[in-house]
Amino acid sequence: MAAPMVGNPLACAVAMTALQVVEDENLSAKAERPEGNSSK
Repeated sequence: MAAPMVGNPLACAVAMTALQVVEDENLSAKAERPEGNSSK
């Protein structure tokens, strides 16, 4: 019996592509910090 958290190849490909876009476009650095967040 396969574990339910294994996923499938299509879902993995979509997730990897989404992560690649985040990295390529440097989205984490461009994200705005919530107001009142003083950490840098």
